[in-house]
Amino acid sequence: MKNTLLHFIILFAFFNIQVNAQDSLSINNYRFSLKASCALVNSKSVTDGTQPTFVQQKPQFAISMGYNFLKNFNTGLSIAHVNGSKAIPDTYSEYGTNYVITNSSIWYYGLGLSYDILPAIFKTNRIRFDVYPILHINYVRDNWININSNTPGSTNFWEFNGGVGLGYNFNKHFGIFTESLMGKFYNYDKFQLKVGFKCKF
Repeated sequence: MKNTLLHFIILFAFFNIQVNAQDSLSINNYRFSLKASCALVNSKSVTDGTQPTFVQQKPQFAISMGYNFLKNFNTGLSIAHVNGSKAIPDTYSEYGTNYVITNSSIWYYGLGLSYDILPAIFKTNRIRFDVYPILHINYVRDNWININSNTPGSTNFWEFNGGVGLGYNFNKHFGIFTESLMGKFYNYDKFQLKVGFKCKF
């Protein structure tokens, strides 16, 4: 009888420890998230004189702050920056369009909305993987300088894109993610790949 009672106490204590450990590892119970990312952007060549077209663009770096306003729903504000070069039409003649290269400093101010699918499917927050559809809208401000005449200029633009994100959580606070997006981008591309780190708190 004493042995049975002792075994029961040990089993109960072990079970209680396991439950508490699982609760402490709950990953998706946090309201706020912070992300730092790098977006890989394709370069473009000059095609016509109707719109400025990117010639070269470096990777885009971004920081975003997210908030879970509803269960599994996340909205976020982001800011990103990239330096690049582009060709814009400068003069026109009977022989065609003459282009000039500019140096650009481009800022992105964005709003995103995503939904974490796996906790809704498996009814648990103890999932190390994230899978989420995402929608983005960005206001883009391009400040450029004509390298021939050293005269400044600026361009404003709206981006709209959506896609899917995949993430992995090392623990309840830190993880990595990647996002594949399609839509309307400032460099006239239709695809963007983003990778980064995230922190939940």
